[in-house]
Amino acid sequence: MARSGPTCGCEFASKRFLLRSSQPPREGQKGAISDQEIVRRLGARDEAKANIDVATASIGQAQAALEMAQLNYDWCKVTAPISGRATRHLVNAGDMVSQGVTVLDNIVSVKPVWAYFNVDQNTAVQVQTLIREGKIKSPGKGETPVGMNLGDANDEAFPIAGTIDYVSNQLDPNTGSIQVRAVFPNEDGLLVAGLFARIRVPIAAPHEALLVNDRALGTDQGQRFIVVVNDKNEVERRMVEVGQLHDGLREVYRFRTVMEPGPDV
Repeated sequence: MARSGPTCGCEFASKRFLLRSSQPPREGQKGAISDQEIVRRLGARDEAKANIDVATASIGQAQAALEMAQLNYDWCKVTAPISGRATRHLVNAGDMVSQGVTVLDNIVSVKPVWAYFNVDQNTAVQVQTLIREGKIKSPGKGETPVGMNLGDANDEAFPIAGTIDYVSNQLDPNTGSIQVRAVFPNEDGLLVAGLFARIRVPIAAPHEALLVNDRALGTDQGQRFIVVVNDKNEVERRMVEVGQLHDGLREVYRFRTVMEPGPDV
């Protein structure tokens, strides 16, 4: 294959030389010429034009051969469509390989990393309602933030930030859920392929909420409560319903009015 390149180049140059040498003779010489000389010159002109056409066609063929030789050479190099981290090499120099059969290597993307997860039907319908009402942005626009947690189930922090960049066009009837994908920049290379993680997706518009220190909440027979000091300087226990944790502060859904300015938790 390496010898085909120069051969095509030499043939290409020879065709161009043939084209230059086949140019018709210039007219305009002084003096009268005979009818026989006119016929001879017209014949030479027609023959030169024919040679030009042949040489032009030969140039096109040589150019096509040169491009094919370059293409064959390029096929000898295998380039990856993505950048990332490669596993061990699966073939050695000199091994026979087959197109579409032999796996040369396995490359996974590192920057960025994509995470797939499923959202249940009820949540998906709730999100669609909020989008139609204009309260939240559509996840398909790549503006919906998500957080990732690599710790255990008791860890409420989701420090790894990303955005949703894909939502499936249909729900899986077997699971009643829809597939969603989030992309994470992963500039520090912490995330690797195959990790199990928890992802938090906001499904409500930003709103004001009552937040209390998570350590101030207690549990009594499965119900959460807080202890406050009322305006009479008496300690009271009040049952509450709680929501998400935000930087160590827990959102309180129910009985928000009980925490009026003044009482101390």
